[in-house]
Amino acid sequence: MAGKQYRLLLFFVVPILLLSIAAMLYGFLGSYREEAETMIVQLENGKIELDDLQEHNRVRYRIISKKEKIEIFDNTDAVKPLLGIIKRLCIRKQEGRTELFVVDRYPLLYNGVEYRVESYINITGHVQGILAMTVVIALIYLITV
Repeated sequence: MAGKQYRLLLFFVVPILLLSIAAMLYGFLGSYREEAETMIVQLENGKIELDDLQEHNRVRYRIISKKEKIEIFDNTDAVKPLLGIIKRLCIRKQEGRTELFVVDRYPLLYNGVEYRVESYINITGHVQGILAMTVVIALIYLITV
């Protein structure tokens, strides 16, 4: 009977742990999104210039005019959509290393012109950590069951 209760407990604990890991990723992503939004608002209000958007922590930017589709700023360095079609997730392969980015889009009114800002948030390290934790949890779960 104790073994059955133990397995039942594992069936509840493992999903809760996995959901907790996913919530951690969402929390990290939220803080980087907030940082990107803050930078865009400061740019729109004239508190910073385009050059101030250089890579700050994990966020990169690309700014394109809405009408003419002219790019006025880009520090994304060869970031491409995942599988060539998925625009919300992007990858960059550089020097044998692959990085994963989440893309958010924002409107921007800068010097009287409407632009679209794409913020590229690097989540590579977080995803690697979450995958490692998930593998460890899955191994412990398989061993105990």
